Amino acid sequence: MDQGLEKRYFTDAQTKRLWLRDGGCTYPGCDAPPQWTDAHHLVHWADLGPSNLSNAALLCERHHTVVHSRRHAGRVVTDAHGERVEWDLTRGSYDELLARRAA
Repeated sequence: MDQGLEKRYFTDAQTKRLWLRDGGCTYPGCDAPPQWTDAHHLVHWADLGPSNLSNAALLCERHHTVVHSRRHAGRVVTDAHGERVEWDLTRGSYDELLARRAA
């Protein structure tokens, strides 16, 4: 299931797994179904983020644009209910994530 850095785009099999895990757009408050979403790299592929499920989240087109333009960071967390995506909606949180990774 993991592609690492070899391939930029998520496979159909990975996308189906994300449909099951995420159930639709992961942006807080959005109820867009999985069919209306695309897989998003939480750490962008251009920033050496792998094409793995642990680095992926489903986002609808609107929220994909919001996440990129506001530079929001997301991460996959595991709790008593399983895996889910958690977003830091602080503007620029993605840049802070990159700075922490570089340190």
